[in-house]
Amino acid sequence: MKTMNPLKIGDYLIDRAVTLLFMLAALLVCSAVAVAVGVRWESVLLASALCLVLVGAFLATDYAVKNSRIVRFEKAYAELKEKYLLGEVLPQPRGEVECRYFDTVRAVSHSAVTALERAESEKDAYCEYVESWIHELKTPLAAGFLMLENGDVGKIKTQLKRMENLTECILYYARLKTAENDCRIERFDARGVIAAAVSDVKEMLIEADIAISLIGDTTLYTDVKAVKFMLGQLLANCAKYCPHCRVEIRVESNSISVSDNGKGVAAHELARLTERGFTGGGRVGTGMGLYIVSELCNKLGVGFELTSEYGEGLTATFSFKTVSDC
Repeated sequence: MKTMNPLKIGDYLIDRAVTLLFMLAALLVCSAVAVAVGVRWESVLLASALCLVLVGAFLATDYAVKNSRIVRFEKAYAELKEKYLLGEVLPQPRGEVECRYFDTVRAVSHSAVTALERAESEKDAYCEYVESWIHELKTPLAAGFLMLENGDVGKIKTQLKRMENLTECILYYARLKTAENDCRIERFDARGVIAAAVSDVKEMLIEADIAISLIGDTTLYTDVKAVKFMLGQLLANCAKYCPHCRVEIRVESNSISVSDNGKGVAAHELARLTERGFTGGGRVGTGMGLYIVSELCNKLGVGFELTSEYGEGLTATFSFKTVSDC
């Protein structure tokens, strides 16, 4: 950005116009009073001339100081690579008015720095997820090619479902910021959505020898696609981390719980399961599934809780709003 010109004398005088008018009026009044009380004209003129010289000296000094500060400010701004850091390099303020402006600009600069750091962090996290997602995608892709070479076409659909599940994850992750705007709240029967979620990952469940039991039914109000996706993530995790287990899906008045009888999760890891990228307990993968589920629940106003006893399985519970809350 091109550096601005130094402060023009005309602009400075215009800025000081009100002050100069009051000073001139005060000088005229004082001169008139002095003449009225009998002071000689020569003395009045001499005193007035002296006052004007002092005012001129003050204005010249004040102009030089302000112009110097503006030049330093413009130079600092021109040399600053990241303009949002301007608040960090401003010269120390003088006077109450400058202090107020200084504090405001510093606050704006801090806000910009914070926003940039947050954006950089989110960008880095997104890049890391995409990289891990690509590596994770290679596994079912390689397995599919191997099955084709061996003529085992029947199992390829399972690998395709795994790839579809991974693709849905990254799509929902990309939409997390606008989840509230993208959602469509509607009335639906829980059993039907659960059945659809089970059907979507049935090949993975069959391969992992997962037995599903469904108890209860109710009417819920929220985004159907999101619920189906979240249930699919939980079932896919069961297929991946606790094969040969039994999964019970229980529907009550305003909740859906998914419980398995796998090995469960240690207490010190339970609270971290919904952290971005967490893959504790010897697990492999992106560590994003439960994080995305948790974030979606926050966006939709759905309660989400994980409970577990190590060696006795894991339970995930969704708590939905009632009709009066929607």
